[in-house]
Parts: sequence; C-alpha cells; structure tokens
Amino acid sequence: MRDAVAILVGGNAGEVAFTVLGAAVAGRAPLGTRQLLLANLLTDMLPAVAVALARSREQKSGEDPLVGGPASALFGSDLGRILAVRGSATALGAAAAWQCGRMTGRARRASTMRLAALVGTQLGQTFMTDWPSPLVLVTSVASAATLFTIVETPMVSHFFGCTPLGPMAWSVVGTCSAAATLGAAVAPRLLFPRRAPLAI
Repeated sequence: MRDAVAILVGGNAGEVAFTVLGAAVAGRAPLGTRQLLLANLLTDMLPAVAVALARSREQKSGEDPLVGGPASALFGSDLGRILAVRGSATALGAAAAWQCGRMTGRARRASTMRLAALVGTQLGQTFMTDWPSPLVLVTSVASAATLFTIVETPMVSHFFGCTPLGPMAWSVVGTCSAAATLGAAVAPRLLFPRRAPLAI
C-alpha cells in the first residue's frame, strides 16, 4: 500500500515540479495535455497497480520497507520524505534529458526526450520498488515497450506531439532515466539515515 502511494503521488509530484520548472525556463508548459495523459497512463495504471497487488515482501521486525528504518504510520513523515525524493528524481531525470535535447536538436525532439525520460524515470523507480515481483517486471517492461512503439510510430507520435528518436537520443534518455532512478534509490539512505527505535 505504501509503495503504491509513493509511486502514484511521488511520480505526479515530479510531473508537477517539472511542469513548473519547465514553464519558468521556457515560458510555457514543457508537456502538452496529451503527453501528460500518456505519461500517467503508462506509469500510474498497470505498474502501480502491479506493486499494490504484489505479494508482501518479508521484512525484519519493525523495519520500514521504504527507508530500512523503524516502521511508522502509513502517512508519516518518512513517507513524505520518500515522496520528495521520488518527485525530485522524476523532475530531474526529465529535465536533464530535455536540456540535452535542447542543446542537440529541434524543439519537438527535445519534447519527446523529456516525455520519454519522465516515463522512464518513473518506471525505473517502480521497478526498483519491487523488482523481485514478476508482475511488476512485466508491467514495467510492457509500459516501456508501449512508449517506444508510440514514439517510433510517425502518425501516433505526431498525435502526442512527439517525433521518432534515433539511437543517440534514446541513449541520452536511458542514461538520464537510469541516473535519476539510481539517485532515488540511494538518496533515502544518505539523506535519512536509520533512526533508533522509539522507546516504549
């Protein structure tokens, strides 16, 4: 339950943060309405549901599954910190790919790269949340394949305000998504070290 909430809310927070940041830099929203709907469809539908339905992982007694420390309430401060990390990672992954696209190609190519990195970063975090689950793996791969197919199919890509990408652009998207995902996985343990259990 907590993982699913973190994925849904954290990912959407990242989309909002990226939209605000992009609007401040470019003077207009970096993602169109159709692109936002597509991103939510690919990240919030099957992958997040798969995490919610996955079998509970075995944890040490009293351990928090999100940060490895003492367990807390469902909507406690620990979850708030994780949402901030996930949202920041999503926004930074998309922003990095967008900036690379702006420096190396046309505006529509940069727009496509930021959308792909936004989705890729969220899917990467979802996979890292519960990678042993076959259902999470299958839905994450299926969503990534759907994104690739949409982007590389000219008429469909144009409908979503995108353009087909070449190997170099996909490499940049993959690198930015992977770096942001890794950062999200490591950051909680560096920023929020384990606290001693509260005395009863």
